[in-house]
Amino acid sequence: MSTMHAYPLPGREQRFHVNADGTPAYSSRFKHVGKFHPPGLAPAHEDSGWMHIQTDGMAAYSNRYEHTWGFYCGLAAAKDAAGWMHVAASGVPAYGERYAWVGNFQEGLCPVQSCEGFFHVDQSGRRVYAETYSYAGDFRDGIAVVTSSEDGLCRHITTDGKPLHAGAFIDLDVFHKGFARAKDARGWFHVTPDGKACYPERYASVEPFYNGLARADTADGRRVRIAPSGATVDSLHAKSACQDSLFDQLSSDIVGYWKSLAISASVRAGLFESLPGSSRAVAEKIGIRMELVSRLLRATTELGLTFKRPDGTWMRTTKGDMLVRTHPSSLAYSALEMAGPHIGKWQQLDATLKGHSSCSDVFEEASVTPERTTHLHLMMNSYASRDYARAVSALRLPERGVIVDAGGGLGALARKIKASNPKLEVVVLERPEVCELAAKLGMIGDIKWEAGDFARPWPIPADVITMSRVLHDWDDLKCREILTHAKSALGAGGRIIIIETVLAEEGWEGGLCDLHLLAVSGGKERTLSDFVEICGSAGLTLVDMLDASSLHKALHFKPSSR
Repeated sequence: MSTMHAYPLPGREQRFHVNADGTPAYSSRFKHVGKFHPPGLAPAHEDSGWMHIQTDGMAAYSNRYEHTWGFYCGLAAAKDAAGWMHVAASGVPAYGERYAWVGNFQEGLCPVQSCEGFFHVDQSGRRVYAETYSYAGDFRDGIAVVTSSEDGLCRHITTDGKPLHAGAFIDLDVFHKGFARAKDARGWFHVTPDGKACYPERYASVEPFYNGLARADTADGRRVRIAPSGATVDSLHAKSACQDSLFDQLSSDIVGYWKSLAISASVRAGLFESLPGSSRAVAEKIGIRMELVSRLLRATTELGLTFKRPDGTWMRTTKGDMLVRTHPSSLAYSALEMAGPHIGKWQQLDATLKGHSSCSDVFEEASVTPERTTHLHLMMNSYASRDYARAVSALRLPERGVIVDAGGGLGALARKIKASNPKLEVVVLERPEVCELAAKLGMIGDIKWEAGDFARPWPIPADVITMSRVLHDWDDLKCREILTHAKSALGAGGRIIIIETVLAEEGWEGGLCDLHLLAVSGGKERTLSDFVEICGSAGLTLVDMLDASSLHKALHFKPSSR
């Protein structure tokens, strides 16, 4: 029996503690009590404030606080008028600092939150490393999970604050029996202490391993148990329940276009800019009958984009905010593009697959009208601004030189490169109408813009050329032309860095995006061997591959030796 279980436990109403036989441990009654922890103290709340009590219900000390929690490693979290800290069993603060929040000590270390962010302190209140994070969790077996304030990704660190491995994930857990749960853009899986995935599969959710097996929910609704190799050992769902779930999921997939078209119609109507407001006020603003506005709002609320307050006012959710065109991470233009010109391309997919339809240049098509040019490039800029948060570190750029971002759109990556090192000369090589749009939108900044066609001989030399999500828009032949011209523009010792999704050699992840590229532009997603082959045909050799984001790799190529 553990020491903690030998203590009286909180009663059902959590106003006093009871012994193992259910009898009260003492006569006093409090507003609230918590569990006893070594050294035999429990948090308790009375009229005078919060403190800790002994097993006989007597106060352990005279101090009172605004709140207290249980003891861990001999210290308990407590809050006074100045903020949160830790107290000893005597009720005396263990150190002088105060924080916005503190956790509990585990293995002698504790996460705390200051006005700057999260970090760990030891039991004397001393900060144990210099870094500050947007979140930090408890240590277990010398490892903790922290979330970067720069890229929002989660990493494992050791007690000295150093990374345990190079892995970075959307979500992450501490290790349990040698494995940690992790999540990337494809889903949940398990990793080993070196940060490597145990298996290639991804799941909707996974649990920690329990005596060699872990429960996992698959993307198609099955609940299974898996081994550390990823092999499915058995299924935990009855066949009929699984079939019902699959039917519902497939039905939802079939009518998926309802969502994209409903969102697009709402954006085009100006619904999200019209909020907050009553149904009548919104109807007047966007020029749609109130009855139809109510039906549209019912649909957007089902999609988690809007909600109705008790007073009848319709509001945007945080998710709905991103469909306002002026939002810094707006997806409004994506909604217009995907459910407009792009969906028309998808409707021709069957003919494309049979070779009855040839794909056209989507950028040439967009250039015909200023509105389409604006929508397409603002859509791509939203994704680029989000995805390139940590891409610059994966570029390994020189201290000085000319960096040409070919097909750089409205300059999302170029701006981040320039901000990382103002000494670099950064040039965006783009179509003339895109350069004009950047100027119109005030996105020129301290970047140079060169109007041209990167599929023809380049007008500028470069020390480093970046091409981010450029090659996936083109077939292999066009890619070779682009790469050949890029190589010719390189100076001595130069590199070409390709930022793209790299498909697994065996697997299905990325299949829908690949099909989208086939339908819209005739392009394709590629495996690493595909990139090595296509770049090799242009006289380039792969020298490095680094993570540019959770979805993309930075592939470093240099001219092949002759």
